Amino acid sequence: MSAAAAAAVLTGLITAAAPAAAAGPACTPDILRLPALADGPSPAYGSVRAFGSGGLVAGESAGLPAYWTADHAVHALPLPEGFVSGEVRAVNAKGLMVGVLRRAGAPDTPYGFTYQKGAAAVRLIGGGTTAGAVTDVNDAGRSVGMEGGVPKEWLNGALVRELPVPADARPGTRIVSVNGINARGDIVGTAQTSYEEDDQLRGKTFPVVWPAGGGYPPYSLQVWTEDDRTVWTTAAGIDDRGRVVGHEDRSYRDWQERKPAVWKKPYDALPNDPGRVKGYEQLTFDGLSGTGPDSRSSAYAASDDDRVGGTFYDWATMKGTAVVWTCASKQAYAPQG
Repeated sequence: MSAAAAAAVLTGLITAAAPAAAAGPACTPDILRLPALADGPSPAYGSVRAFGSGGLVAGESAGLPAYWTADHAVHALPLPEGFVSGEVRAVNAKGLMVGVLRRAGAPDTPYGFTYQKGAAAVRLIGGGTTAGAVTDVNDAGRSVGMEGGVPKEWLNGALVRELPVPADARPGTRIVSVNGINARGDIVGTAQTSYEEDDQLRGKTFPVVWPAGGGYPPYSLQVWTEDDRTVWTTAAGIDDRGRVVGHEDRSYRDWQERKPAVWKKPYDALPNDPGRVKGYEQLTFDGLSGTGPDSRSSAYAASDDDRVGGTFYDWATMKGTAVVWTCASKQAYAPQG
């Protein structure tokens, strides 16, 4: 797949997360296919989910949590006894990784972990006895996620606070995911509520922002669809300016519609729809930076130095490979059609 063809799937993510630092003159557009682990529960799949410092990237290889160093060598995280798969979902500048692991016999139940690069073992949140996920970490070592259905923030593995439901939310509203934390410590997640009105079951999902430190109450972000429980509006991340990205997902039987959304401080307005690329009617935002062939690609992470990470799936070989697009904004273009 050519660099230009692969970049078609990146256009929405690139335009939403324009890199804080423009690519330098030495930048060369390329698609770097990363090596895979020799053995694992899913040998035909790999993905890049996060960028660290010094050339480190992290994600999943052959179904195992893994990271790649600057020399492109792949390394598997040491799994605790009883755990057989998982992925790294985020890594900070100091090499602290977070993500989920899964036990043998329970492939659909995640357990959150943290792992410092070079350590002999991962650290399971809650000792690995409670289901959950650690989804993001900032350079101060603050990580966020869910444990036992409760949204939480940790610092160096110790619980800092449980994240409350906004005061203006309907009774029975619950937090269903925690999706990101920025450098300052602002956290974004997604809430869900359901209720009966006019003899109909109604509901909605909506992003929530918890300001850093817990000194201010959380914000309920506005959504386009207020009372249809079949429509999900989900947050994906928050940058250092407080900008939140996500998408609305409307599904009915075999019909689906996905619309990207961007919220800006002071969170007092409906989200902005950045629009669709010509020829592509659906779009989601899956990440942002801190500041045609018989194949398909997905992008999950963007860095400040104009790299994008994700997976490249080749239908001919039925294999997904972890990839990094370098100088990604120079590869992105609006497809015609």
